[in-house]
Amino acid sequence: MSSSLRLSLIGVMLLTALGLGGTIYHMRQTPRPVAVQSSPPAPLLVSYIVAARALPAGTLARDDDF
Repeated sequence: MSSSLRLSLIGVMLLTALGLGGTIYHMRQTPRPVAVQSSPPAPLLVSYIVAARALPAGTLARDDDF
């Protein structure tokens, strides 16, 4: 085997080892998502106003109508 071929092969193997090592290092440093069990969200509360008596259409509402 010629020396230039041997050096090329050693260079490719060294780059491959460095690349795999860097990938493994990065995979170990990246935090993994953790499954968190949470309670269901609280129901939304809605408030509304109701008329105290039937109002004809077009009537302007006053404070005592509610």
